[in-house]
This record gives sequence, structure tokens and C-alpha cells, in this order.
Amino acid sequence: MKLSSPDYKGMDEAQAGADFRKRLDNYERAYQTLDEEDEEDVIQYCKLINVGKKVIAYNIQGYLAGQCIFYLMNFNLTPRSIWLTRHGESLDNLVGKIGGDAPLSPKGKRYGACLSRFIKFQRQENERIRTLEAETGTAMTPQKEKTVAVWTSMLTRTKETVEEFDPKEYDIKHMRFLNEIYAGICEGLSYTEIERRYPKEFEARRINKLFYRYPGMGGESYLDVIQRLNPLIIELERMTSDLLIVTHRVVLRILLSYLMDIDRSKMPNMEVQLHTLYCVEPKPHGTVVRRFKWCEELDWFIEEVDG
Repeated sequence: MKLSSPDYKGMDEAQAGADFRKRLDNYERAYQTLDEEDEEDVIQYCKLINVGKKVIAYNIQGYLAGQCIFYLMNFNLTPRSIWLTRHGESLDNLVGKIGGDAPLSPKGKRYGACLSRFIKFQRQENERIRTLEAETGTAMTPQKEKTVAVWTSMLTRTKETVEEFDPKEYDIKHMRFLNEIYAGICEGLSYTEIERRYPKEFEARRINKLFYRYPGMGGESYLDVIQRLNPLIIELERMTSDLLIVTHRVVLRILLSYLMDIDRSKMPNMEVQLHTLYCVEPKPHGTVVRRFKWCEELDWFIEEVDG
């Protein structure tokens, strides 16, 4: 894994191996091992051995430190693909209404059907590549059969988007964590209607979308949704299988900003269009992100290239 880092790109394997061993020697000269003698100083520490195969936590105190340990215990570097998309076009999307629980439009249903075929195709391609890597000895980790999990929100438009997925082939789960931001008294309204009925609320949201909370019983802010997604993100880090998440605009912005390390202040204005599919591949030395756009005429996904 270390030899696959950008530092050794294009370098002879033997030369790269010798260089890395020299690095280890330098690390050892500067590194101070924490052992039982240090425990007498009542310090807090955590050791991760072999990327979390073994975790040693000593004298951990406080909520934040405990949450850090919990996160690190679920972290892994298993090669996997995390696919993310909004639901297909809904009837409310056609009239510009937010929130609600509208079903899909005919176009949205075609998107869901194509999504099912495309993910199946990608799954077959990934299995072919992983088999080839195993046969040639180039795989970084032992190969095993990959399952694909499918997560959606509890709302009708995401459930209908995955109706064409065979539950015998996919582990399909519907989660309230993935529900769209709840807009309180603004549920079911268009932004034009919100501006007319609640001009002060409309302006407050425009000024600071991240902190703005919709008024009314159960109204949420972006920060509320981030808090709601915390358990799901831990589960996301723990998983070793490939995963498809079908969700909503606000939730997709938050998940992409986390996976792509986008600054929180920029997240509420990220462009995440309908009928766009993102593939995020966590790597030991960075994250690879690909974006696919559904072409209605071809009824297939076309990869978009920046620039």
C-alpha cells in the first residue's frame, strides 16, 4: 500500500522499498513509544495497529475524546465504491415545491430503472477488475465477493427510485437519517410562495443557509441535519461493501462535502442536480470522485470530465 503512494509513482519497486525502509529508520529515531511507564503520568492516548485491526485506548476521558476513539475504531481502507444520487424527478419537482412526500414523475421512474441497470453493469465491471487483480497479484487487499448495499430515505420518491433493484441481489434499507431537511411551516411550498408569505424567513435563509432553521414544529437547519447524519457516517466508514445512497439535495450536499473534504461554509451552495450520480472511492492516499449524468435520449449514464 505504501509503495502505491504518489511519492513512489513511476519509481522502481526495489528502489521505492529501500527508500521507505530508510523513512522507517528516521521515524524510529524520532518516535517515542508510549508504554506502561507513561501510564503512570495519567496521560490519554490511543494506538491504532494495522489500520485499526487492533486499537488500544488508555485513560480516555470526555465526550469528544470518546467519540474520536469510536470513529477510529470503525475506520477502514478496504477498496470500495460509494455511489450517491438524489431521487428521480418527482411531481413536486415539476412545480418547484420543497419537502413533501410526492411520488416520482414518469421521467423520474425512467431514471430509477436506468440507475438499476447502470449499477448492475458497474458491479460486474468491478468484479471483473478485482478478479484480474487477484489473478495478477496486484490487489492491495485479499479479494472476496462484494455485496452492494442500497440505502434510501423513508420518503416515497427515494423508495420508488430503487424499485427496479432486485432485493435478492441488493441489501436494501430505508433510513429516516436520509430524509430531506424538514421545512416546518414551509413544507409543500415553492420558494416564490415562501418569499411572498414569509419574507423575513426567506431573507434570513438567504443570508445564512447553514445556520437557518425553518420555523414551525420539527423545522430543521443544515446543522440539525449534519447532527442527524453522524451515526450514518460512522456506519459508512465501517462498511467494506460497495454502497448506493439515494437521498435528497441537502443530505447529498452534506455527505459529499464530508467525503470530498469540502469546507462547511461552501457546502449549502453546492450544485447537486437531479439525475446526477456520484461515485466516491476512498483511497489510502486520497479520494477519487467521478460524476455521471443521465442522458435521457440514450437512457444511460455518461461520465462528466471537469475542464
